[in-house]
Amino acid sequence: MIVKKEKKGNVTIFYVEKDYDDNKLLSVLNTKLTKIDKIITTNTDVYTVEGELLLRFRKKILNTKSIELFYDNVIKFAVGTNSNRGSVSGSKIKSFTPLNI
Repeated sequence: MIVKKEKKGNVTIFYVEKDYDDNKLLSVLNTKLTKIDKIITTNTDVYTVEGELLLRFRKKILNTKSIELFYDNVIKFAVGTNSNRGSVSGSKIKSFTPLNI
């Protein structure tokens, strides 16, 4: 949930808190989440309410050559099959162990 929004130059800054506590998140781990509140399309930084950077999005920062280089290096992994995707793939087998940091 967005608790604060501000603008610094051409960057929008969001401060967010969790929508789900850890137990609730574990209960929906292998389900399709349909609640999408915000799609980021402009230069944006997202921080926790404690000030920890969660993500930084910059629009059109990569040039075409860099994008093509990236594509050429990852496409062979993207089209192949693998057996180590676990819950990320929507697996019915829950093999997630939360980290206690």
